[in-house]
Amino acid sequence: MRKLLILAALLLCAFPANAQVAQTGAGKATPGGGAASPTTWNPSDKGAGQTLTNGNLTLTGTTVEAVRSINPHTTGKYYFEVTLDAVTGDSQSTGVANSTFVVTTFAGNTNSAAIFYNSGNMLVGNVTALTIPAISVTHIACHAIDLTNGKWWVRDGASGNWNNDVIGNQNPANNTGGVNISSIVSGNMFAAGTSDSSGATTTINFGATAFTGTAPSGFGNW
Repeated sequence: MRKLLILAALLLCAFPANAQVAQTGAGKATPGGGAASPTTWNPSDKGAGQTLTNGNLTLTGTTVEAVRSINPHTTGKYYFEVTLDAVTGDSQSTGVANSTFVVTTFAGNTNSAAIFYNSGNMLVGNVTALTIPAISVTHIACHAIDLTNGKWWVRDGASGNWNNDVIGNQNPANNTGGVNISSIVSGNMFAAGTSDSSGATTTINFGATAFTGTAPSGFGNW
């Protein structure tokens, strides 16, 4: 009996009752359900007129086509930022699209996407749902995407107001306001974007480096 008691004591020391198995690798969750390793644009899922560089994060256009992300999601809350490096026209656009989205057209010209143009238009299913002030070259468009509730917010940089309104009216953290995107949320959802023709360039940050702004509470990497 004494030997059994000693063995039991040793096992408790080695494996305490409240021990937890550490989560590591690609399965480790981040707030909102995002992957532990942030995604990139998908070089195998883009129009021929869109060129990827910088680890598939910088998108340069020669013709007006589109690209989707590698990682899709069906639910959850996500945040990413898009820097307008070089602007031509108003078709530098980024948002989310479902699996029926066609990359051989520009991102906003489809019924299967919710897309923000640098001109300030927020389109859902190719219909303008909201217009906010245009975002200029070198500025950063911050996106908060809530697939669970079918809502979307955009702001100009870290200090901008979500959907150009006060926090009491537009706040992703507590599901206040937001553009309704439920009509295009179906099955696998991808980040999607277009850089206009003639050398327009954008760089997206899915969370591989520090964000310029702070993601809303509960929102994770795409």
